[in-house]
Amino acid sequence: MDYFSDFNYLNFIDELDKNGYSFLPSIKKLNNFDQIIDLANKELIEKTYLESSKSHALLEETLDLKNNLEPVLFSYAKKQLNFKGSIDNQYKISRHVLPGKSSEAYRGHFDSHIFTIVFPILIPSNVNHDGSLIAFPKIKSDTTSEIINIFQKIYFKIFSNEKGLNFLSSRKKNINFNFLDFKPLVFLGRTTFHCNYPLSSDSEHSRITFLSHYFDRNPKYSIGNLLRILRNR
Repeated sequence: MDYFSDFNYLNFIDELDKNGYSFLPSIKKLNNFDQIIDLANKELIEKTYLESSKSHALLEETLDLKNNLEPVLFSYAKKQLNFKGSIDNQYKISRHVLPGKSSEAYRGHFDSHIFTIVFPILIPSNVNHDGSLIAFPKIKSDTTSEIINIFQKIYFKIFSNEKGLNFLSSRKKNINFNFLDFKPLVFLGRTTFHCNYPLSSDSEHSRITFLSHYFDRNPKYSIGNLLRILRNR
């Protein structure tokens, strides 16, 4: 199966540029999708986060992102967003949320990388509080200054709780992504404030997503890199 055989890259880039986000085709019908789910469940059974998991790598290899989407994102980052780094500047993390795990809810933030892809792997469908992603695309401008970027992130931290998120949602355009169609979401990570709703304790199973991050403007000194170091200690 050639995942990108009918994919319209021009429309994808236009949507990403205009809206701050776009979608890839559904991964639900991949021939090895059940294998990816099984492997992810085994790797993440006792973990919330796992960097560079085998299941994540298997998915990206199946989609052949390296030879299809990555060069498109890299070209956009260089030409439109003045990115000066390498195409290999990437960070891959798998996320596993158990039913009722409230510590993973309302943790609003911006990403340090220009692009984020959210791959839905195991998505509950039987509860209202399904751990879905709420996002505020292009709520701030991007900047090449890490100092300005840090102050912007600090300001928006006041909305990183249920009350703050409800306040922001009542005043700014936002989108709730439940991923029940299993279409991966691609968004501009540095300008999109986002977090997850709680996953109900009544959920039929855990929620697993793979997050692929591309192109940190300041990989050595960014606040995002510091948080990644602390997470992996």
